[in-house]
Amino acid sequence: MKKLHKLILLSFLPNFTVSFAVALFVLVLQFIAKYQDDIFGKGFSTTLILKLFGYASFQLSVLALPLGILVGSLMTLGRLGENYELSAIKASGISLWRVIYPIFLFTFLLTGIAFSFTSYVIPWANLKLYSLLYDLSNAKPEFTLKPGSYYKGIDGYAIRILDRTPEGTLKDVHIYDHSANRGNLNVIIADSAYMVINEDYMYLKMTLFNGKRYEEVYPEDSKPNTFAHTTFYFDKMTHYFDLSGFKLERTDEKLFASHQYMLNISEMKLAVDSLNSLNDSLKVEAKNYLEPILHWQESLHLNENSEFPIISYNKITDLIEKTQQEIVIAKAQNQMRSIKNFLEFAIIRRNQEKTNLNKYEYEFYNKYTMPIACLIMLFIGAPLGAIIRKGGMGLPTIVSIGFFIVFYVLLSYGKKMSRDDVISPFIGAALPAIVMIPMAIFITFQASSDSKLFDLHAWKVLFSNLWRKISPK
Repeated sequence: MKKLHKLILLSFLPNFTVSFAVALFVLVLQFIAKYQDDIFGKGFSTTLILKLFGYASFQLSVLALPLGILVGSLMTLGRLGENYELSAIKASGISLWRVIYPIFLFTFLLTGIAFSFTSYVIPWANLKLYSLLYDLSNAKPEFTLKPGSYYKGIDGYAIRILDRTPEGTLKDVHIYDHSANRGNLNVIIADSAYMVINEDYMYLKMTLFNGKRYEEVYPEDSKPNTFAHTTFYFDKMTHYFDLSGFKLERTDEKLFASHQYMLNISEMKLAVDSLNSLNDSLKVEAKNYLEPILHWQESLHLNENSEFPIISYNKITDLIEKTQQEIVIAKAQNQMRSIKNFLEFAIIRRNQEKTNLNKYEYEFYNKYTMPIACLIMLFIGAPLGAIIRKGGMGLPTIVSIGFFIVFYVLLSYGKKMSRDDVISPFIGAALPAIVMIPMAIFITFQASSDSKLFDLHAWKVLFSNLWRKISPK
């Protein structure tokens, strides 16, 4: 048995490794496609971009792990069935469970690693990822002057060049100074120029030749506009531009540390308890506000000359004059408006806090359900491979992708419905497991009884035997 288990495990590991790597690569490509406008075209270094993809790989690895186990186990058992090795093993009296036992131990170990990963490593990676992604998205694009178009990346300036020579000389340069927010009142025109960028001090030095500078004198508020202006010509002039805005400035990571994606499992539990306490305090606050106002007598008296109900308080006698009744009605109406405004604000605040609580609770339960998905995928992939008896990357990959799509759709819908308070966060996080565990049980039973995928004869025999045992004689 040890040799058999070693053989099966050695057959499973390459399939799992390749499947996991391909799944992770596809998920990283999806991440790149989603954030490509924030990442590329801004002149960031290769090291910085690779660091970003590395943090994203930590986050996406937990999603790629179930797919890797599903494809790997399906290919392994499918190849054994295709080569009739599985039939020979079963003929020797070894059950399907003993065949997948080494894969189960390996997957169980991966489940424990995945739980530690989701609990502690991924929150750290998410903090690094999203703080860096935030800074990259707010950074300015790389400074590039394209001939024939205006460049407005430098604050307060618009620059246009007609052409650029291979040596780097700029032709027909127009610089519009908008730093005073008064329109095109300050313009520099030059026949040619060349520029030098100092990356240490973040400034651009542009030396211009054979040009002129036109500047209108802006009149004072009390004086008429006489359109006075100055024009001076130059053979050579140097102009400096501040490029400090192009420098990537890192935001303090502590500003993101309280987000639900950045908390480990112990911090998440404390956050959930705090949000529950906040919701309870909102209820107490509403109760303390409404109880003194709504504490009136049980009986309500209706004035014959008014269509409004008169509320009888303890200090108001049953017999009051008409003017007093109108005062009471006005006070009651004002109180009802105050109560209505308070309740509307309280409902909005309560919904916001409930949505926030649902997000944190979902992420808390998701740290448990995602590792369990590895075991579920094993008991779908391995028995299914024993049934279809096809190895390779063809049919097993197609079938695995179909099951993974179902898993991913359930994961997305569970997350959305729990945040919208349609279902509880626990049910939302466990929705993939709730739907796919019966699939795993059904497929495992079919493979254990050597039945085809949709052959229900073994189930009929099982239920008939159970009925004989529980039915009265």
